[in-house]
Amino acid sequence: MYSWHETQSRTKTTAIPKVYEQESIKFFMQTGGILPVFNSVRSSVYRCRNSSLPVIPHNLTEFDIPDDWKKDNLGGDFLQINVGTDARLLGFVSQCGLERLAEAKHWNADGTFYTAPPLFSQAYTIHSLTGKFWVEI
Repeated sequence: MYSWHETQSRTKTTAIPKVYEQESIKFFMQTGGILPVFNSVRSSVYRCRNSSLPVIPHNLTEFDIPDDWKKDNLGGDFLQINVGTDARLLGFVSQCGLERLAEAKHWNADGTFYTAPPLFSQAYTIHSLTGKFWVEI
């Protein structure tokens, strides 16, 4: 059995259906074989991906961000702000994002309570106007 899920689903941050599609094409091109339809392996693939994710903490004193989650895809600092213990403020932005903000003439900020993780009150995003489009930083 082709066990792409043991490596790809743990290491990639790409959406699992997209990874499955890419791996299915690669498998077919290399072997001529066909993988099962995604829905038949969905739960095991997500279970495999979830096994490599940090445990969701129950309170902020248990909340610890693993070092590899503090870096962006290029190895640069991504976690820029990490203050407080009882009330926590985290700020994530890449060096590229900071440069984009510095160059932008217009910013747009938006806060939402609906999508905030359970231990947090609000998720707040900043966008910059790039050409004719607002780009999330």
